[in-house]
Amino acid sequence: MTFEEALEKIKQRHFFEDKNILKLKGNYLNLTIAHIQANKGWTTNDKEILLLADDNGWTVAHEQAKHGWITNDIEIITLKDKKEGWTVAHLQARYGWRTDDIKILKLKTKYGDSVAHEQAERGWIPTDKKILKMKNKDNWTVAHSLVLNNKIIPCKKEFLELKLFKKDYTLAHLIANHSEYIFKYKKILTLSYKEKTSYDKNTAKEFDVYVGLLKFERLIGQQSDKVTDVKIMNKYLSNEKYLKLIEEFNNNMKIEYDNYALNKNYINMVKFYKKLDLEIKNNILTTKLC
Repeated sequence: MTFEEALEKIKQRHFFEDKNILKLKGNYLNLTIAHIQANKGWTTNDKEILLLADDNGWTVAHEQAKHGWITNDIEIITLKDKKEGWTVAHLQARYGWRTDDIKILKLKTKYGDSVAHEQAERGWIPTDKKILKMKNKDNWTVAHSLVLNNKIIPCKKEFLELKLFKKDYTLAHLIANHSEYIFKYKKILTLSYKEKTSYDKNTAKEFDVYVGLLKFERLIGQQSDKVTDVKIMNKYLSNEKYLKLIEEFNNNMKIEYDNYALNKNYINMVKFYKKLDLEIKNNILTTKLC
């Protein structure tokens, strides 16, 4: 039987178990009949068949794992494709499979994404600090995956200061942007990264984006009255030059994307509190107190 003949049978919902047929190769990547069947839900535990690979090193085991099949065979779960470096363990983790084996957790793709990253994205909580700090090529750590996908906050300063994308955008910034968690310490609230007011290299100016200001903006956006961060961030909120830079940034983003980069109520609310603060001070100075 040829590859093409077997393929026609599979299209008619017929699956083969004969190894000689399962090993038949076809198409430009040299996929086997076993690959084709696995893609349609068929599975096998025969190691000889599981190890069959196309020209990119993508095995039948990879194809089965992509559809939810699970194994604990070390030889199989550590199989890595040649193109991007995905292991069977990475694919299994997407379907709830878990391991605490450090060697397996450290397996990485060519982009630096580890099995630990995959597990953390789906609710697994590592206890090893070294695992939490593992990062891919964009500096995205396992801790970042834990926060963004599960809203679980590693509160220790050593994690909150982890930087992303080779900039100063920290895990604390990510938490401020994507969770309800409120930081209380000035050292964390004043962590900052540089943002440019526009993409025009000739006119762009840099300004600092603070964790506290991101949180303040988020709370305003949710129409919340929790503005406790304002007290700690007052130094920056009362800086006219700083507010003008944020306003310029927002205006440029509105022109570029027809949207505000920060909530449009942000600046208005800051200005309101500044004006209110001034009115209170003026009133105290002009009113006779008993």
